Amino acid sequence: RRGRVGGDERLLRKVHGDRQWCAGDALLASSSLALATNLDIWHSSFLGSIASAIQINTEGNNPINLKNLKYYTDKILHWK
Repeated sequence: RRGRVGGDERLLRKVHGDRQWCAGDALLASSSLALATNLDIWHSSFLGSIASAIQINTEGNNPINLKNLKYYTDKILHWK
């Protein structure tokens, strides 16, 4: 079938079960909101990437809270 991942999809389901990963949604929503607040494209993309990483490490499709976003942003910016 067109548009199907095929073997890779079956492998992901075998390894991770039926977990819903909504990293793309988190990336799009958070970077769009950041752009809407007049943040530049680079910083908006940065926040979107952090939000998608948080979503991948979260079981299910749960909202990302601002506390987690701030925590991981600070952790990345102050990494040594």
